[in-house]
Amino acid sequence: MSRIGRYCFLIAFIVAVQAMFCYVSYRYGRALNVSYGPTVTNIEKMGHLVSLRTNWADILSEDWTWGTGLTQQKIIYVVKGDALLACDVRGAKVLEKDDRNRRAVIQLPAPKVLSPRINHHQSGPYDSSFWITPEKRDAMTQHALEKGQDRIAQAAGCEENIATAKANARQVLTALWEIQGWNVEVVFDDEKR
Repeated sequence: MSRIGRYCFLIAFIVAVQAMFCYVSYRYGRALNVSYGPTVTNIEKMGHLVSLRTNWADILSEDWTWGTGLTQQKIIYVVKGDALLACDVRGAKVLEKDDRNRRAVIQLPAPKVLSPRINHHQSGPYDSSFWITPEKRDAMTQHALEKGQDRIAQAAGCEENIATAKANARQVLTALWEIQGWNVEVVFDDEKR
């Protein structure tokens, strides 16, 4: 066999092997696609799963008594901000796993308020009853903003927001494993099963 004949034979052999591999992959593609389903390790890699952002606005008033208590100052503040609710998926547990039927039950910690934030550009004093020094006004403003941040965290952690954050986390994680062909049920550690 000539040199050109050997090259043609080698090329034909390689093409035939590739064609066979493509046929097997196409015909039995589902069997070749291996998915191990949810594991604690690949869930923990997510860190925090932010599932809800809430906006908040309120009007706060601050009272300030001067010196002997005879003079009182009142300032009204408009405070705006937001908060993120997230599940710390590093604490996830795989409760049940059925490789044959590709089903699993995952338990997550309940969502918590992750970062209450004040929008400093949209928050500030609205009105005051009379003039005060800039130092006193700054101190009162700082106190009002700290109080506002505490109120944002409290308001964001209400039952309605927690329920919405749970529903969103369930939807994201269920869809994530559904792509891999798994039926995953997500439960939270504060729920009875």
